[in-house]
Amino acid sequence: MSNSSPIKPWVEVAALHPDVLAEDFSEDIFALHLGPQTDGNPNVPAVYRDPEHFFRVSYLMKGLRGLLQDVQSRLEGGAGNRVLKLITPFGAGK
Repeated sequence: MSNSSPIKPWVEVAALHPDVLAEDFSEDIFALHLGPQTDGNPNVPAVYRDPEHFFRVSYLMKGLRGLLQDVQSRLEGGAGNRVLKLITPFGAGK
């Protein structure tokens, strides 16, 4: 049994998140500078100033979930990596 229907392009199937479609969308939110964030700079996008907002709009990939578990464990005095190498591959999300 074969299906003769062609596969639709992803742009016809996937719905973009509303913040990506917004007129004021700025790609610089993907390159966060931590200095202004730690200084309480109000120009840092709200998504990075409010942890609940960040995790509400983010999908925790396996690597990020593991990183957070390691950090939490170390902060609580348990096991976990003491040296972390953070890598952000293109297209991996937040």
